[in-house]
Amino acid sequence: MKSERALGSGLLLATGVVFIYYTLWVIVLPFVDEDQVVIQNLFPDRSYALGIPLLVGVIGLALIGCFVAVVQLGQKEKRS
Repeated sequence: MKSERALGSGLLLATGVVFIYYTLWVIVLPFVDEDQVVIQNLFPDRSYALGIPLLVGVIGLALIGCFVAVVQLGQKEKRS
């Protein structure tokens, strides 16, 4: 029970950090002057701001589709 709670807290913390980083990258960074090299170097090029979530989404949907297919095939074999 305690390890599940720690895992959940860790996942929630990691999700929060990723959300804040992405929000700063996409919404705040365009308003920061390009002279601020230190801040600009903390983030990758803005062209990746759409590509990375798109790639993660496609991979996630593919994994969900594979999982559903495996479950459906397992149910079909149980009925036979």
